[in-house]
Amino acid sequence: GRYLRQFPKSSRASEAWWYRAWNEYRLGDLYAAADSLASLARRFPDSSLVDRSHYWRGRIAELLQDEVAAVAAYKASLVRASRGYYGAMSRRRLAELDGVRWDRSPASPISTSRVLLASLGKYSGSTPAAWWSPSKPPGRDDAVSDGVSGVVPKVPVDGGPRLAEVAARAFDWAGSSGKRALMILRVGRSAEAAPIIASLALRPGGDVGLASADVNLLRARLFGNLGDYTAAYRAAERGLSVVEAELARGRDSERWLGKVAGVGEASARYGGLLRAAYPVAFRRQVENAGQEFGISPWLVLSVMRQESAYDPVVRSWANANGLMQIIPKTGAKVAARLGEGQYDSGWLRDPAVSVRFGGWYLGVLRENFRGNLALAISAYNAGPRAVGQWSRRYAGLNVDEYVEEIPYRQTRHYVRKVLSNLDAYYRLYAENLPALLGVPTEPPRGLVDF
Repeated sequence: GRYLRQFPKSSRASEAWWYRAWNEYRLGDLYAAADSLASLARRFPDSSLVDRSHYWRGRIAELLQDEVAAVAAYKASLVRASRGYYGAMSRRRLAELDGVRWDRSPASPISTSRVLLASLGKYSGSTPAAWWSPSKPPGRDDAVSDGVSGVVPKVPVDGGPRLAEVAARAFDWAGSSGKRALMILRVGRSAEAAPIIASLALRPGGDVGLASADVNLLRARLFGNLGDYTAAYRAAERGLSVVEAELARGRDSERWLGKVAGVGEASARYGGLLRAAYPVAFRRQVENAGQEFGISPWLVLSVMRQESAYDPVVRSWANANGLMQIIPKTGAKVAARLGEGQYDSGWLRDPAVSVRFGGWYLGVLRENFRGNLALAISAYNAGPRAVGQWSRRYAGLNVDEYVEEIPYRQTRHYVRKVLSNLDAYYRLYAENLPALLGVPTEPPRGLVDF
């Protein structure tokens, strides 16, 4: 309170309001927490914390048994962050409260025996079971360029016959940049052609009437056909930023909520961009890892999106390599567990190896933390030793409370991103979202310490 009184217009003031509200929630003062969250949203309407504020106002309203207020708050959060973590969590709550198919599974239940961190009650939930069982596999096989012949006409485009028709004639393939890209494609070097295609101009005089989002959709689909999922993802994100800004102008309407929630007549353009932004990348490798280790392919893809943006050769500042960003020391330990001899760190830039090693590690972490998805994701980022300590400290908490309490800021951000990716993948391609279980009361199994 003192900081807010002395520095009410500070750049950190919205964050201070959030921590004030969260501490009030932790202490069980729900009415004060709700007032502080409302103040945050009112005083800082453009803050990135507003979607968080709306979500937790909804959670508090549920605890106070005000279902009308809870639904309104969750919808407000969904409007603010349709693809973000709080939008994903709001969908789960709305699925239970509003009776609308905001997602494809019922929301995970809120424990009434231990909601607040300050509560003295004991968690009484059942022991978490394995959260994923194989359903339908990912989509079509990885697209591979067969050279220049048919590359342009083969671009698949969502949005009806007109967009499909203009896909083949939209870009200036006859210009110098277009010719250069085609020459590179002829020798099978699609990765080198990607930067050229990313800035390739529209065909002069074509007058195809494409909006910028449509152009990005066409580029994304072309990159997907060439097997360059990183370039496809980036082009799709550029298009999504345009479309979401357009939709946001009417975001108080049920029409907006229908589009972002996946109900009603959703925009074909928006849906096409979403599928390009969350591609079924490296399908064969991901499917193999899922079958070998009993791990959800959508979890593997969600981690891959956050770790590497689907780039198989990327290396981080911490020397993490490949699609699943495994550091050489961890790679050596995984290789030993899998009985792989003559390990070489260069293997980690091979998609098959990276996905297999990352899939094994995710599967072991899931089992180590008794099927708990949020803890497994946390441990992939922060390591099982640290997360083991957190799981004991926060035993019995609901998953959303645990995420707010993760001690490492970077890991909090990471878990939110991966969970929002997972929400998108399941809504786009799968049948039922996995349950997000609360932190188990039983300790970790001690299956892995690296």
